[in-house]
Amino acid sequence: RFGNLLNRDLNYSEQKVALLLTVAGTEALEILNSFQLTEQEGDNYDILMSKFESYCTPRVNETYEHFVFNSRVQLSNESIEEFVTDLKLKSRSCYFGQIQESLIRHRLVIGCSDYKVWEHLLRDCELTLEKAIRICQAAELTKKQISVMAKEDKKGSVHLVKKADASYGKLKLDKNKMHHRKVEQKE
Repeated sequence: RFGNLLNRDLNYSEQKVALLLTVAGTEALEILNSFQLTEQEGDNYDILMSKFESYCTPRVNETYEHFVFNSRVQLSNESIEEFVTDLKLKSRSCYFGQIQESLIRHRLVIGCSDYKVWEHLLRDCELTLEKAIRICQAAELTKKQISVMAKEDKKGSVHLVKKADASYGKLKLDKNKMHHRKVEQKE
């Protein structure tokens, strides 16, 4: 945001540097003094911003980031969208380059929490990341729909049983004899 302000209002690098150091405060000045810069570099806003970014950005342990990425599996309460989004975020710090999409696809297949979906994904020899996501989304939606349908079916079954139970055991008088009758439901 600070850069956006500077790009609109200031044209000279020295003015940008002066404003940056004024706004950033004494800690930024101490950090600036630790940089080994020539006078020209010290007046160049782009060079200073690059130095500050390098100073503030932590170094990435690529091996550890690969471990974190490759250890990721879908959690039981996690949607496929959440899982894929997290895989994409974690892959950024791994520097996979051109094979990033392929490795995300592999992790999606291997880390999928649904065994049936996992089996379905493994059958497809021409599986792309997009196709794998669609298959997982469809399976997730189907599972939710089946759950809703099963609940509705159970409600209907319980209702029928209660109706049948209400008439069971009632007495019927027939030729001066009493006997129990079972009432069958007609649908």
